Amino acid sequence: MGRQAALRLAKEGHELILIGRDAERGLRLERETGARFVRADLSTMDGVTHVAGRVAAEVDRVDVLINNAGVMTPKRIAHPQ
Repeated sequence: MGRQAALRLAKEGHELILIGRDAERGLRLERETGARFVRADLSTMDGVTHVAGRVAAEVDRVDVLINNAGVMTPKRIAHPQ
């Protein structure tokens, strides 16, 4: 979903900054969309701080933030109600 959203938004002329852990996939999408890619692991505070600094250095504001994260578990886990 994230890749498709980035492709569509870029096609519509929006300025994008893509953030992700996988440099190969991120750089490929950067080339396809003309967006900027920042490699980071947002599961750590250092990663969040890094991204915030990079984004602040490149743009004066963020109009929309789209979060796209998925979790896959090998077996179904029932959560207590």
